[in-house]
Amino acid sequence: VFASIGYATLAAVPFTAAPVLARAGRRGWAGVSVAAGALCAGALVASIVGPTPVHGLFQRLGLTVGDAWLVASAGWLLTRTGSARHHGVEVGDALAV
Repeated sequence: VFASIGYATLAAVPFTAAPVLARAGRRGWAGVSVAAGALCAGALVASIVGPTPVHGLFQRLGLTVGDAWLVASAGWLLTRTGSARHHGVEVGDALAV
C-alpha cells in the first residue's frame, strides 16, 4: 500500500511542478515535467493492468523516469543557486499550486 502511494506521488510531482515552471517562463522544463509525469503515471497503470510477464518492466520504467526527473530538476536548481529568484522560481511556489 505504501509503495503504491509513493509511486503515485513520484508520478504526481512533475505535474505539480509544471505550472510553476511555466509561470516562471521555463516552458521547456514545464513540458518535460508533463511528459515525465505522464510517462511515469502511464507506466504505473501498465504495471498494474498490463500483461503479467512485464509488470516489473513497466514498474522499473516508471520509477526510472520519475527518479531521472527528480535528479534533473535538482541539478537544474543546484546550477542556479543564488539566481532562482532571478528566474522567478521560489522554493515555496510548488506548494501554492
